[in-house]
Amino acid sequence: MTNAQQSSAQRIAGLFMVAVLCLWCTPSCVSQAATYAFANASPIRVYDRPASSGGRNENFEFGKAYEVDQQAPGYVKLRISSGTTAYVRSADVTLVTSPQWLATTSGYNRTEREVIRFWNSQKKLKEFLAHSTTPGSQWDYEEYFESAPLFHLRLPVTQSDKVSLQGREVPIVSAMMPISREMYRAFDSQRSGFDKKIDLHLVVDVSGSTRDFLERAIGGVTRTSFRDRVNVAFVTTFGISRDEKSSFRGKVAPKDLAAFAWHRRGISQTAGDERGPIVDGLAAMNRGIPANSSGAPVLVVMSAADVEFSGSAAISKSLTIENLMLKLPAGAVAIFAQITPEPGDDLRYVSQRLRGMSHVYYLEYSETLADDLAANLMRLAETPKFAAAKAMNAIASTAHSKNMMAFLPRVLTSTANLPGSAAGADWYAIRLWLAVDPLIWQVE
Repeated sequence: MTNAQQSSAQRIAGLFMVAVLCLWCTPSCVSQAATYAFANASPIRVYDRPASSGGRNENFEFGKAYEVDQQAPGYVKLRISSGTTAYVRSADVTLVTSPQWLATTSGYNRTEREVIRFWNSQKKLKEFLAHSTTPGSQWDYEEYFESAPLFHLRLPVTQSDKVSLQGREVPIVSAMMPISREMYRAFDSQRSGFDKKIDLHLVVDVSGSTRDFLERAIGGVTRTSFRDRVNVAFVTTFGISRDEKSSFRGKVAPKDLAAFAWHRRGISQTAGDERGPIVDGLAAMNRGIPANSSGAPVLVVMSAADVEFSGSAAISKSLTIENLMLKLPAGAVAIFAQITPEPGDDLRYVSQRLRGMSHVYYLEYSETLADDLAANLMRLAETPKFAAAKAMNAIASTAHSKNMMAFLPRVLTSTANLPGSAAGADWYAIRLWLAVDPLIWQVE
């Protein structure tokens, strides 16, 4: 036999041995790269052999890494309990080679921490981290809680990556998030309370010092994207003239705010060195706002930096920003925007001492103030905090009772939905992307 014939015979023999080995190991002669599995829901249908017509429901623990014994086309054989194995459909589990978990730290159990936000895609999260104001990259879901969670989370990690930002690496992960049947049902029953628009209360400095500056900044309030989220706008002005300290101008249609006459002609306005009577303006708003309102209250104060901390003789000099209690409904949020460039901390001081607000934001003067104001208003218009509190608390309480996070769509309307579903499941899991804040998370 020639050398060429011997080489050909050896190749044929080798191929024959490979075929024999694959026949011998069927049906598990499939890649064994994935050695663990996380359940995508519970209960799951399990089988004694692949593709059998029978089967039974088996409860699975969220976040537990089940050891993979074998893989067959469309099925995975798992060790589900001590010495017990069963087949499940591949679609019912998530396979990994080296299990990792995203676990909460003690920082998670603090009410004052930032809420956690989630993205459907890795690309959108990366775009947000690079340019947080890009409309298309905003988060898809946001955590909701009124008081600190009393439990910890341990979420399976399915993918991980890093984003380079200003010389530092920000880790991001795709994690499995559980949703209980009770939370899904609570969300479904409470959706009618989500279509709550904003009642906008504008308190505006119209003194001579704000001319031109105010007109540019007001553009942030009149953007169409935000205007559509406004139920009604109430306008109060202050610093009108030496004789007219403040005036409640009443209800103004959101579409008419852009053309509103802020600086009236033919009046003797306050001098540039006079401090704005902001307390008079807030008191005038108090007297004018209706007792009942259907929208979520947002107060926007647009003013120069130099303002008075107390009222004028026209109302009462004993009235100060410290003892002024606004009549806005519970849960009101305020934004103070400094619309002129002069230095000074008076307006910031007032914002820090205003009573009765659930939260106060302060925007310093900048060339991008209109954009900054628009971005903050859109964030408030879309935040779950402005849905009916009763509805939100019902969803959060059902989630927390199962030691699961309550998270909701960023834009809440009566047609909004929780992601995914699993008919008849006690819980099911979805995959969402998030940035790993080391104050809240650690990877195990």
